[in-house]
Amino acid sequence: MTVEMLWKKCLSCYTLMYYKPNTSFLKLHVYPIRQDPALEQGIDKEESSDGYKRIKKPHPDKYLQPERTFSLRADMETAEIQPQELTFRYNRINFYEVFIENPDRKLRLTLLHSNNDEPVWTCDVHQDDYPMSGYVEASGASRGASGVSTSDKHFVDKHRVQLTNRVSNIAPILDELLDNEVIDQETYTRIRALSTTQDKMRELYIGPLQAAACKKIFYDILLKNEKFLVKELSEKD
Repeated sequence: MTVEMLWKKCLSCYTLMYYKPNTSFLKLHVYPIRQDPALEQGIDKEESSDGYKRIKKPHPDKYLQPERTFSLRADMETAEIQPQELTFRYNRINFYEVFIENPDRKLRLTLLHSNNDEPVWTCDVHQDDYPMSGYVEASGASRGASGVSTSDKHFVDKHRVQLTNRVSNIAPILDELLDNEVIDQETYTRIRALSTTQDKMRELYIGPLQAAACKKIFYDILLKNEKFLVKELSEKD
């Protein structure tokens, strides 16, 4: 099939979406690609190696024509999307990057023809689609299961020094963080290889524990594995 014939032929399309975990913001990569399982698998592998996780959503129901330009729009004014337009090509892949500092509700994304704003795909991204990123905690809440105090400072942050120095039962904590997908296998292996518990805790703090959703999971794990330490520190608040 010649390039000229491909330009005229509309293709069945996939839309692949990935998010960056363990961040306080939301960052998405959105790929419009031709329907090709091998190409999809290659993008999955590359994004996974960069630490991104996939968000599975329905693919477009309309066919896309190669060499036409498309725009991705978001219904949040604070959303930053780069580039503004992409040309859909058969043999070259590219993606939109969507960045939102503090997502506080459902996000709707729409892919449109750039020349006439005709929508070809619409997708709702809910907060539970990216459970380890972009989590905004409610203000003024008393501390409960989430570990958030009335001052809005999370227990995990407020007692960082004490937890770093006094957590002793780190092995099952790491096991549960891996099981809850707060850390991946590579991070788990790297942290386990550190020589001291303090170094392992510091590594958690500079990485996954920067995301609020991950702090909540970590706090719940602490309640099970270091309940007496958590109780002691809570009583000092």
